[in-house]
Amino acid sequence: MFVRRVRHGGDVWDKPDGLIDFSANTNPLGPPRSLLEALKSSLDFVTRYPDPEHRRLREALSEANGLRFDEILVGCGSTELIYLAAQVVWRLRGSGFRVLIAEPTFGEYEVAAARFMGRPSYVFPRRDDLRFEVDDIIKGIPRNGLVFLCNPNNPTAQSFNARGVEEVVSESCRLNSVVVVDESFVEFTADPEGNSVLKQVEGYDNLIVLRSPAKLFAVPGLRVGYGAASIRIAHLIRSLKQPWSVGVMGEVGLLAALADTEYIRSSTLYVRREREVFAERLAGLHGLRVYPSDANFLLVSTRGVGVGGRSLKRRLVSRGVLIRECSDFRGLDNHHIRLAVRRGEENDYLVKVLGEVLGV
Repeated sequence: MFVRRVRHGGDVWDKPDGLIDFSANTNPLGPPRSLLEALKSSLDFVTRYPDPEHRRLREALSEANGLRFDEILVGCGSTELIYLAAQVVWRLRGSGFRVLIAEPTFGEYEVAAARFMGRPSYVFPRRDDLRFEVDDIIKGIPRNGLVFLCNPNNPTAQSFNARGVEEVVSESCRLNSVVVVDESFVEFTADPEGNSVLKQVEGYDNLIVLRSPAKLFAVPGLRVGYGAASIRIAHLIRSLKQPWSVGVMGEVGLLAALADTEYIRSSTLYVRREREVFAERLAGLHGLRVYPSDANFLLVSTRGVGVGGRSLKRRLVSRGVLIRECSDFRGLDNHHIRLAVRRGEENDYLVKVLGEVLGV
């Protein structure tokens, strides 16, 4: 069975050098200095095989999050853990298990489900602001299946509160379904603790929570992600995981970054402030609609200016800017674009060239 490939932001390799990349949702301040210094001082480690059990990193994550060592998962980015979660459900339920996906969202959920013979169904937001209703998701939960939730959601940038997510997890538990909650962007919300269910894995045997250091620490090239699940589910995931999927440098970098609490505090505060300014300035361009955001990116509708996302992307590349057009997201169309929140001067430049290109 052949499964489609998903397009992603950050695909700069065939683009002109020097583009300001608004297509990749990573921290605009770049990696913390502590991480870069740790990598430089650990270059000799590339002569060693990585620890296949990721013991030092799991111990640090366990301590930082108040979870047990055996509940911690480490993967080659959170994407590896998405695929492993689908594989676990396939092993437990067999081919044809049902999968509920709240769309529009990250395309790898559907691809992972399809790769392991899952049958996806979808729930879409009914509200004009694209915010999901928890009751709609609960009504769609399959029996003996799998549920994917992205919180905050990519690309709509809106979040569920932890109580709403826990309602989904509780009902899924009753129906014997596994829930994957992808919290890749939760640190950029106004209340990361209040929006997270990471610590709830101890109370639910069906819950898997994922985090993506690539976003918070701006290191997608290191390919290291983590998560947590009940000891039973975590053991099943680790039993299916390929050895050495996370390199030594990924572990070294993440260990250093996790300890840099000042970077985490100051950079997420910076992003939240810039997000509000950026959204306000974009909304000032006549015809653009900027959706509410709890993340480090904004979803924008260009329908009011009559310009499609694909055309706009091409025109902006010629002005030194790369954006993410969203026509490939279920429930969106060619009149939606996603813009990462970058440094203030870069955001100002995008607003300026957008106004010029659109003539508004």
